[in-house]
Amino acid sequence: MPQFWQNINKVRVAGAGISNYVIAKDDVGNWYVKRYAADPKPIIKSAQNLAMFGLSAKMKVDLLNQRGEGLEAAVERTKLDELFEKHQARYTERTKAAFDAVVGLLVKKKLQDDISIAWQKHPDVQPFHKELAAALATASVNLPWGV
Repeated sequence: MPQFWQNINKVRVAGAGISNYVIAKDDVGNWYVKRYAADPKPIIKSAQNLAMFGLSAKMKVDLLNQRGEGLEAAVERTKLDELFEKHQARYTERTKAAFDAVVGLLVKKKLQDDISIAWQKHPDVQPFHKELAAALATASVNLPWGV
């Protein structure tokens, strides 16, 4: 018995970007691709613009407009950016002041004098002041002075 409906071959065509193709069937029933053309340039250009837009935000530079294309303003300073920079500057300033204060405390003579004065003012420590001062002088040799 003849088989009128049978698979002779299969054709699969896929395209990316702008795609054109022509599928034809010959006299026997075989399908084939007569012509195929694909242009992936729009996809590549879109991916490039997306990558440049993402980098623009991180680098705070408008990379798209430097080439004369893309969005008008890829990166604009927002109020949130200004607020962040304000608080970051305040944090940096206060951290530097605290560091300078700690460095000031590490000056050998000043630290020893401050501790000695505090001990002299405390009534419970006054009887032991000379022994504590000697111990402080001995211990201060091992501290990292001269910062």
